Amino acid sequence: MMTKKSAAALGALACTLVLTSCATSSTQALLDEPQVTEDALPDLSSLEDGGPIEPSTSRLLGEAEGARFWAGRDEVGDFCILSIPLDAPDEPVIGCTGGDGDGLGLSGESVPTVSWHADGAPEGSDGDTVLRDHLVVRAPYASGGSR
Repeated sequence: MMTKKSAAALGALACTLVLTSCATSSTQALLDEPQVTEDALPDLSSLEDGGPIEPSTSRLLGEAEGARFWAGRDEVGDFCILSIPLDAPDEPVIGCTGGDGDGLGLSGESVPTVSWHADGAPEGSDGDTVLRDHLVVRAPYASGGSR
């Protein structure tokens, strides 16, 4: 038989678990959002294998500093970020890592430097852009190199 004290303790634990799981915007929460038309990946035929992101997992993050960004998972479940320069769509840059992608960064000749923050609410420097509460796009970006 459960006492009032036991019931109160169990209730407090349940509230803590609910608050903990709902309090942060996570990588998985972003990927669990329903996929919409805008989330579709562009043609990635310039990549050797057509790109590692599974099309059903892609989510458009947005556009900043002359590039468009997507997130998703590859065939083994690793988290990936895709960056495509608007002025050179045949020069995509992609990076993947296990887990929730926390700390994953990208940079390249034609794309700005970016970093992923799995738990959301990253703090960027002045002029940086934060997309979908997770991706920090560094600014300023000058064509021909990253910061």
